[in-house]
Amino acid sequence: MKKPDGGPAFPRPASEYTKDGSCADGNHAISAQTGMTLRDYFAAHAPITFQDACDAIGEDGYSYKEAFTRLARMRMAYADAMLAEREK
Repeated sequence: MKKPDGGPAFPRPASEYTKDGSCADGNHAISAQTGMTLRDYFAAHAPITFQDACDAIGEDGYSYKEAFTRLARMRMAYADAMLAEREK
C-alpha cells in the first residue's frame, strides 16, 4: 500500500498545453508536470535542523551519515503529521 503523499504540491495541468505539447502561449514545448508531492514539500520546510538530528542521536558519537539519516526520518515524520492533521 502506497503511503499518502498529499498529491502534487505545484501541479501544472495538461490543460495549459496544446495538443502538440507546446505551451498554450506558444512558448517552448514541455509536458504537463505533476510537481513535487505535498509530503516532500512539508518535509523540505520542516523546522527541524541538523543539530536537532544530532541531539536526537545523543553524544555517544555518530557519523554524518547517521545524522543525515536521522534528519531525513525526522523531517518525513513531521510531513506525515502535517498530512494527518489535514485529514481531520
